[in-house]
Amino acid sequence: MKPLLLATIDYMQRLMKGEAPANPKILNENFTPAEYAEWVNRSDMQSPGEFDDIHVKLIAHTPQATTAIVWIETMAPHEVHHNEYEKFLILEGTYDIISEETVHKLVTGSYFQIPLHEGHRVIVTSEIPCKVILQRVAA
Repeated sequence: MKPLLLATIDYMQRLMKGEAPANPKILNENFTPAEYAEWVNRSDMQSPGEFDDIHVKLIAHTPQATTAIVWIETMAPHEVHHNEYEKFLILEGTYDIISEETVHKLVTGSYFQIPLHEGHRVIVTSEIPCKVILQRVAA
């Protein structure tokens, strides 16, 4: 919760300083990391280096979707979404998403969508933090 709150404050400050609101396309299995280069390559959208397990930088927030770059060092706790789809596009590293009882092994370039009402958690399996585009889309 804290990483998202800090990311929201950062995003609001960027907007107040004149950053134009973005409206990235909704992720699907045909997207590649290159389609997010506009944000991923920005100097102000980088990992701080040291962070407390999860670091978030918001790309955009609209009523339809929230899109962010997220770094996960070791794991993300169990959660369930009832009103939004959660979508991932892996930019760097590897991790397992355990969705209900199924383990999905994701690598750089992988796309995955969590079904509604399905409990899931993330375990990083790479030596480096996993960097992903995370999108939560209204159901």
